[in-house]
Amino acid sequence: MKFIAGVAATIALLTLSAVAAINTGNVTDGIRLRAEAPAIKIPTGEPVVVKGSLTNERAGKIALGTTDPLGGFRIVIVDAKGHSVRMNKSGRDLVKLVHRSKQELAPGEKIEQSLWLSSLYNLKKPGKYKITMTHDVDASNGLGKETVKSNTVSVWISKR
Repeated sequence: MKFIAGVAATIALLTLSAVAAINTGNVTDGIRLRAEAPAIKIPTGEPVVVKGSLTNERAGKIALGTTDPLGGFRIVIVDAKGHSVRMNKSGRDLVKLVHRSKQELAPGEKIEQSLWLSSLYNLKKPGKYKITMTHDVDASNGLGKETVKSNTVSVWISKR
């Protein structure tokens, strides 16, 4: 009996650990990138908003380089059939704009960006969508850039 209770407790702890990892975002080389959807069920035609946050967990500053109107966040959206959702014309036009600002994050510092995905992507069809973010940062070894990837969030666009 004690063995079964111990196994159940271990499974519960592993499950809670997995949920916590999903909710805190992924860490790559001391950089945490988290995606968060304030609403997971959204009626057709309503805004689909996802917030990205990038946190420096390294001991030193990181340079993010040149940013764009999306704050350097890149989005990958996949529908229920596994097909990538393409950016619409408004989204493509927006990401062509480049701001020549150099941004740095001190240790423990975080940037956040709320992205109205429904204005950037064609998300009019009802269904389940999986959303993942990426962001480029300076590599910790000082040689080039690396891409960090967030956790994946799911949203369901429902018929009105």
